[in-house]
Amino acid sequence: MKNLCLLGDGVGNFHPLIPDESGLVVRGEVQITKMIEINNRKAMIIGRNNEDLQVVRINK
Repeated sequence: MKNLCLLGDGVGNFHPLIPDESGLVVRGEVQITKMIEINNRKAMIIGRNNEDLQVVRINK
């Protein structure tokens, strides 16, 4: 399935979200994500296979 975001609960369980639910669309093959904070706001760094890093601000 393309464009699937998996939300983890920290103990090995995941809940799938489609882009309409998550609001997140990332092109390419994602290798790693990392949550960070920029100016006291949550953001996510997305590392894609053979692509530049992408930074997405989290609005919730």
